[in-house]
Amino acid sequence: MMKKLGVFLFCAAAVIPAAHAETFVIAADKSGREATVKIPVGAITQLSAKSAESLAGDADPRFESMLLRGDVLISIAGSAQPIHIKADEIVLELTPDSVQDRPKGGRYDAAANKLLRSTTSMPGDDGAQVFVGNVVFNLQTAVGPVEIKAEHVEHQLGSEAGA
Repeated sequence: MMKKLGVFLFCAAAVIPAAHAETFVIAADKSGREATVKIPVGAITQLSAKSAESLAGDADPRFESMLLRGDVLISIAGSAQPIHIKADEIVLELTPDSVQDRPKGGRYDAAANKLLRSTTSMPGDDGAQVFVGNVVFNLQTAVGPVEIKAEHVEHQLGSEAGA
């Protein structure tokens, strides 16, 4: 009986689609200004980069800042779906988790969770949208807000989680 149950669970898991993530690809800024990403510590599920350098001397002691370089990947537990941030170089500011006024675990309206400012947007490859010029994304997670500031961001909805 246990073998049959195990086979059934394995088959059921095989037909469940892989989790989709909302992906932000941050391109290098030609002017030399680094993109900045603020993330609550408790929202990060995975973080990798070829090198990390602590940025001491920031005026606000609530944030821990670091410069991440080379194949940067940050996976975040978003409110409705996972969020991935990919870049070659960014300044990461880790913020404390904050208590939310909204109930946790609910599916919120995507427009209410995502605020965007940008001077220009254009279509990208594979249904992505490219934002340039003073781009600011504000996203919500269960433990606090995420903010992405850059000059050039490609935004992909529903891409595969490992892509």
